Amino acid sequence: ELTLLGQWAGKYIIAQGVHGLYLIDQHAAHERIYYEQFRQLGAAVRTSQPLLVTLTETLSPAEWAAYDAHRAQLAAWGFELVDLGGTTVGIRALPTVFHDIPSAGLLRIVLGALDEPAVLAGRHPIAWADDPHFAMAACKAAIKANRPLTQLEMEELIRSLAQVEDPRGCPHGRPTMVVLS
Repeated sequence: ELTLLGQWAGKYIIAQGVHGLYLIDQHAAHERIYYEQFRQLGAAVRTSQPLLVTLTETLSPAEWAAYDAHRAQLAAWGFELVDLGGTTVGIRALPTVFHDIPSAGLLRIVLGALDEPAVLAGRHPIAWADDPHFAMAACKAAIKANRPLTQLEMEELIRSLAQVEDPRGCPHGRPTMVVLS
C-alpha cells in the first residue's frame, strides 16, 4: 500500500509506503503495465480452440505457397492445420483470439495478410503475437515524460503496477522505482 504524495518534474510519482519514500518513473511503470497486458493478449492469440468438426479449405497456388512458407508461424499463433492432399488443408483448431470471427475463410484472410508490408515489418496486429514486439509496442503506448498526471491517473498507475507480475523494471531493464528508506 502506497500513499500518493504527488508528481515531480513531470516524470516521477512520489509515494510513501512502509519501506520509505518511493520515486516511481511514470513512463517505465506504465511501459511495464502495458508490456504484461500485451504478453497476455499474445498468449491468448497463441492458444487454440479445437473445432468439433475439421474444416477444409482448398487453397489457391498463391495461398498454398504462403501456407507452406509460414507453417511454423501459423502453428505458433494457434492454428492446427493438416495437409489433406493437393492444396486442401484441414483446420482442426483456431487461435482463441478469433472466437468471434466466422471460421469459414479465416485461414485465407490470415494467409493473405502474411505478406503485407505491415506484417513483415512487425506493425500489423497479427505480428504482435510474437514477444519481440511487446516491448516496442508498450514503450510507444506508455505515458511519456513531462506529462502532468491527475491524482486519479497517478493512483491508477500505482494500483496497476502493484498488480503486474514483475513491477521492478520496464521490459528494457530500466527500474520502475527507487525506494529511499
